[in-house]
Amino acid sequence: MSEANQPPLDSDDLQGTTREFLDYCEEERERRRDSGAAFDEVLYQEAVDMVLRRLRNIEQGGAL
Repeated sequence: MSEANQPPLDSDDLQGTTREFLDYCEEERERRRDSGAAFDEVLYQEAVDMVLRRLRNIEQGGAL
């Protein structure tokens, strides 16, 4: 299944490195929101989703 065709990530199902990455991203999102600096949250979320899909694929035994 290609990245584009994978089902949405359910954050309750994430474990290990993927869960740690998502937790970090959520904290970083809040930090950036609170900083007052310009922050493209849509672009940030797209990047997070891409990395999460790749981490999930790796954790399920797939290729990079």
